[in-house]
Amino acid sequence: MAATTYPLARYLDLKGGWVPMSVAAGVAAVLLLALSQINSYSAFVGLWVLLGICMSALLYEPAFVVVSQVFGSKARAGITALTLVAGFSSTVFIPLTEFVVQARGWRDTHILLAAIMAGIVLPLHLFFIPPKRIKHTHHHDSDHHFRLARLMREPVYWGLAAWASLHAFMLVGLFFQLVPWLKSEGVAVSVIVIAIAVMGPMQVTGRLLVMLFGKNVSIAGIGVVTTMLFPCAVYALAYGAKTLLVLSVAIGFFGMANGITTILRGAIPAEWFVPEHYARVAGAIAVPAITLGALAPFAFAFVWEQWGISSMLLLAIGVSLASCASFVFAIYAKPAGANLLQT
Repeated sequence: MAATTYPLARYLDLKGGWVPMSVAAGVAAVLLLALSQINSYSAFVGLWVLLGICMSALLYEPAFVVVSQVFGSKARAGITALTLVAGFSSTVFIPLTEFVVQARGWRDTHILLAAIMAGIVLPLHLFFIPPKRIKHTHHHDSDHHFRLARLMREPVYWGLAAWASLHAFMLVGLFFQLVPWLKSEGVAVSVIVIAIAVMGPMQVTGRLLVMLFGKNVSIAGIGVVTTMLFPCAVYALAYGAKTLLVLSVAIGFFGMANGITTILRGAIPAEWFVPEHYARVAGAIAVPAITLGALAPFAFAFVWEQWGISSMLLLAIGVSLASCASFVFAIYAKPAGANLLQT
């Protein structure tokens, strides 16, 4: 997914999302169907490599690009609405998938997911994504004016890339280890399940708050408050009482902050940079974040195994603080006034 995100971003900036997002939905349906029939680990890995390529055209980043191209200066409202609905995905599909696995087995589950991809996602992409990139300005072809090297000379880019990457590293690493860690602390499985279930609705709650009250608040102000919530939530998880109430509140604030962060990921490239370069700016920020997110479970497991659970928790707190500091740096590094990368 990381390897194909930026090349896809260039295409999205120039041509729009209809072709790659529709093709990816159709191919993903075939791959999920193929997963239901495999009998070897090598085939499993190979199919997931291909699914990773499809994911670069199916998850939030390409959808944000399409919303930005359609809504222009009102992209934040569109992105917020999109994430508000999509926030229910884990709440609906994790229990649904688990139910089908228990009732019918993992092979039939993959067949069902393939049918959903082919019967629902593919038609939605085909009929509702604009077939061409919608331009809201009269600039010349954006490909002639965008240079990745120029973007990487901007200090604000490095602040945003560090913010997104450190956040992804902390989020994925901590949550891959959350259940085994809490089990090792003697927390009942029922308590863990209920507490984790709070995260999905609280993500939606955070996005709803932004939709209702965030119109008159700058994206920088929303970002500072949100990024400060993460180290507080991780600290409460690490050192608070392991009761249902405390765990639910900590995970709830974590989920709320993560839900708002998804909006920030989509809105900042639209508001701080020239709209014509939205996809490539967002892609350049996303690539290191996706990469670090993929490495995070191994890194957290290694720290836990080598130095103990306390070191792993300190790592999570330290990384979340560094992510917060990186966002503040990006705010101060951003020049006032005109959007970045103007020609």
